[in-house]
Amino acid sequence: MSQSIAQARQSIGGFLSRHSWLWSWLRADEPKQPFIADLRARTFLVSFTILFFELLCIRWVPSYVRYLSYFNNFVLLASFLGIGLGMLSARRQRFWFPPFPLMVLLLTIVVALNKFDLRINSTEVLYYGAAESQSAKAENFLVLPLIFGLVTVCFIPLSRSFGQLFRQLEPLTAYTFDILGSLAGIACFFIISYFSLPPLVWFFILMLLVLLLSAKRTVVATGVVLLASLVIAVQLQIGAYWSPYYKILLHPASQGGYIVDVNNSGSHQAMIPWQYKEPFYKRVYQLFPGNSFHKALILGAGSGSDTAMALANGVQSITAVEIDPTIQ
Repeated sequence: MSQSIAQARQSIGGFLSRHSWLWSWLRADEPKQPFIADLRARTFLVSFTILFFELLCIRWVPSYVRYLSYFNNFVLLASFLGIGLGMLSARRQRFWFPPFPLMVLLLTIVVALNKFDLRINSTEVLYYGAAESQSAKAENFLVLPLIFGLVTVCFIPLSRSFGQLFRQLEPLTAYTFDILGSLAGIACFFIISYFSLPPLVWFFILMLLVLLLSAKRTVVATGVVLLASLVIAVQLQIGAYWSPYYKILLHPASQGGYIVDVNNSGSHQAMIPWQYKEPFYKRVYQLFPGNSFHKALILGAGSGSDTAMALANGVQSITAVEIDPTIQ
């Protein structure tokens, strides 16, 4: 038995010695032969990547995992915890930990397996939970701590690299490039949101950033793993529209038109003829009959249900305000 264990250890040791790049990759060390060797540039890029990935998680994960739609701060807290743990781990010379690309792939797989899929084809269906509707599969509350843990560990290898860079630079220089990289990451994601670009673009930018930070010997393995994450994200986004605020799905309604589903919340609003709208849309005109309103201001006009109802009831001038350009 002991001889078999010794042989196994020897075989593993021989394999790792022949593939030293793999051992270094799995230890989450700073790459020895990176594409970008300048410490200030690397500090800028790592800070950029951390902030960019943090915003990606905050926007992307809750759009599929419904529990996190109500607990967005969980993702933020998980990222803070992971960043702190990674910075602390930088004090250790050796630290075995799965690399960032592998953790991102695992996160995307878990999100894909636990995505919430709700189908509503009538405005008369009100959804409050899986127990009340046969159109949704039951949700597992354990996904909340699972996602929290995965997001946390995703940030550890990134932040470990960040901490190692901080130890090699003067404090003022390190903080300067840290802040510049953070602001650049936030600005990049702002532009993505402003133009309503889909997760395909988010994950592609993330892949480019991580490849720039990778070692030359590990770039192929890094690229393959991140490409797998990108493929999963693309598969999930099929049929969805991405506004600056939400993931939007359209489901055909039985009355004609569509049910607007925002971040898997069910019937967010209905794009159907005004004659079929819920009774409360008509209530104000029933209380004040006879073309009582000449002007109307509608805040949060959405897809235009209130506007259509106002026009049908003789309102002559309407100012409709809606901040989401995609829902308009």
